[in-house]
Order: sequence, then C-alpha cells, then structure tokens
Amino acid sequence: MTACLAGVVLFSGCGGGSGSSTKSGLKSNEYLGKLPAIYQESDFAVKDYNEKMVELKGKVQKYDAQKIENERQKIRQKRRERAEKSTADAKAEWEKIAGRDVPFTFSEEFKKLNYEVTSLKIRKAASEFDTEGMSAIVVAKNDFKISNYGQIIRAIYYKAVAKDGSVINKNSILLTIGIKSYTKGELLTPEEGFPAVLQVHYKPEMWADFAGIEFITEEEYHKITVE
Repeated sequence: MTACLAGVVLFSGCGGGSGSSTKSGLKSNEYLGKLPAIYQESDFAVKDYNEKMVELKGKVQKYDAQKIENERQKIRQKRRERAEKSTADAKAEWEKIAGRDVPFTFSEEFKKLNYEVTSLKIRKAASEFDTEGMSAIVVAKNDFKISNYGQIIRAIYYKAVAKDGSVINKNSILLTIGIKSYTKGELLTPEEGFPAVLQVHYKPEMWADFAGIEFITEEEYHKITVE
C-alpha cells in the first residue's frame, strides 16, 4: 500500500497466535469486539506451551527417550491446533467489526496543522497479503503550499487511549505530502492508503478498555512514554 492526491490512511493490526486452556476474562470492547480476549488467550496458550516444555525437560532423566519424544509431539500438536484456532477466531472477529466507526480527537497542537482526519473506521484485510486495522480519511483543512523538501510531511502521529484517558499505545503512519500547493478539502494520501499498526495483540488486557484515537503532533509523540 502506498503522494499527493486522494486518500485513505490504514491503521493495521497484527495477527496473533492461539487459543488457551485458560480462558480470557476480558469483556468485549465496543469497537474492537472480542479481539482483546482472543489475543489474551493466545498469550495464555504460549505461556502454557512454554511451561509444559520446561516441565517435560525436567522428566528427561526419569523416562525413556521415546516416551519423552511422544509427549513432546503431543504438546507441539496441541500448540499448533490452538494457534490455528486463534488465527481463525481473530480473522472472523476483524470481519465482524469491520466498518465500525472509531471515535477520534485532535490535540490542541494537532488542530494547528493544515490537515485533518475526517473519518476513522475499522477495516478488515483486503487480501491475504493485507493486514487488518483502521482506515482514516485525511484531507487538507486549509489552502497551503509545501515549497521545499524540508517541509514535506512524512508521517501522521496518534495515540490509542483507554476509557480512563491513559495511553495504551502510540504509533505513526508513514506517508508523503510532497512539494506542491494543496486546496482546502483535498485528499492528501492515495485512496488505497498507508498501513500502520494497531497493536491489539500487544498487551491485549489494555486494549479491552480502548476508547478511541487521539491525533497528535510529532513533538507530542516523542514526549509520550509507553511501557
């Protein structure tokens, strides 16, 4: 996915791992559905797999090699089955929530920029080579001109926020708003958009309280510390 006229910006999510014998207790999120729970169960499954492999290693001196190998293969097979289920569950959930509007705001500093986001929706993968995420329409807010390479706009910055206002994650989308004159209302990115990661799979327990996106400036982005 790949500056100047037209535009949909894509905020993309990453696929995850597996289900788990330990069920997630996370509630469905208004915008992300069951994705946080699905990805948390994937984390549980990975932890379960690692613990069982460590436990098996401790049995090496007690059992014959063939018995150990048989048990190892059973653990690995169960891990593969969980991974396949989690991947399928996540894909189905992305398809289910596709098209949902996602709330978004602008920081006071972002409001001073010459462009703005006018729409933000959940999107599903368009093909097997694509990734899920969100899609944002970006337009020129005023007439403005970029006259030299130093003024080229190379990214839009944002943070994902929780219901209590805390920052879940921060990210940026790479784009190029190049040298030319722009008019108010003009689309600023290609229609197919630019990908960016919506990391629901990373610390999914935090994404369970996802409340929306706040667009911020580069300076504000670099001041944010996310664990």
